[in-house]
Amino acid sequence: MLLLLFVGVLLLSGAVVELRAKKNEQIPVETRKNVEFPIDVNVASVDDLKLLPGIGEVKARAIVEYRTRNGPFKSLNDLERVPGIGKKTVERLVPYVNLSSAGNDDNQSRINVNTAILEELMNLPGIGEVKAAEIIKMREKVRFSKPEDLLNVPGIGPKTLEKIRDLITF
Repeated sequence: MLLLLFVGVLLLSGAVVELRAKKNEQIPVETRKNVEFPIDVNVASVDDLKLLPGIGEVKARAIVEYRTRNGPFKSLNDLERVPGIGKKTVERLVPYVNLSSAGNDDNQSRINVNTAILEELMNLPGIGEVKAAEIIKMREKVRFSKPEDLLNVPGIGPKTLEKIRDLITF
């Protein structure tokens, strides 16, 4: 008997809730963006990146900020350099992400530090007008043959070299 009374109360409360709803009342329904996987991390927006497993607002913004400061990702492992993203997160993302041609190792898209003009050198992350001028000044004395040669240029240290290493050629 008590069980029947309990079930009756539950059914009645559901009916009361339905009766309270107005006929033309719109109920908000959350819709998700329709996205195709894999997502290209070199062009994806913060909102697109948030659709990836384990990536929320903070990590999505960190990916975009890192990409903006350092240029396109060359490999998926480069994502590990983004603050807050570790090896396990990258492993989880592998089926859901890819890299556009902007991140491919392509000598045509690399800047030749032995022949580039000032403006081209300034397109490299961490290289402004002063450092670009120093590169030109140094190459007039000695031809660069490997990335580490740039460490002899005033103002270029290991951190700057790492930012540009995959974007240059000789």
